[in-house]
Amino acid sequence: LVDTPGTAGSAQEEDSSDDELVPMGVTIPGTSVSFDLCNGELDLSEHQINDGGCETLVAHLNEHHSDSLSRIWFLDLEGNGLSSAGGEILSRRLLPHTPLLQHLDLSCNGIGPTGAEALSHALESGAVPLLSHLDLHGNAICDMGCVALGNALASRAGSVSVLDLSANRIEHVEALAPLLYPYPYPGLSS
Repeated sequence: LVDTPGTAGSAQEEDSSDDELVPMGVTIPGTSVSFDLCNGELDLSEHQINDGGCETLVAHLNEHHSDSLSRIWFLDLEGNGLSSAGGEILSRRLLPHTPLLQHLDLSCNGIGPTGAEALSHALESGAVPLLSHLDLHGNAICDMGCVALGNALASRAGSVSVLDLSANRIEHVEALAPLLYPYPYPGLSS
């Protein structure tokens, strides 16, 4: 990940080992945040892109990089100031296009119960079928969002092996535990 001022909208192409063109040096339009999609990892942690930047990122990826988007297996958006709107944008407009995604880190944002419910709907609809690691640490998710996540995970028959819901606003952990089995609280990792 590289911050490159003055390169908004630029992208280079490089041959990969399977002779397909893979974008490198992609910049989120209107920002100085750039990233490389060639290895299937998208790490934008701690860039404070917020909801507007998230919407721009998702639209840009869907419009210009859909082939690379479908090969993303690692997505880290930790600490980006995302609210429930950002959680909904990701869940509805990005996750359905990332069938190989295995690791999703949305920690230290603020997607809250509404964002958690949107994520739950994406999980229930079959988006990200290979997801095995879900980090939602520190997102102001309360019991309602936790119930939605628990139901979505139950419908996936144990495909997610690591779930982190620590540092959220979950008040009735004991009552919610059956929904989240086999994820023990607080780290909720199996």
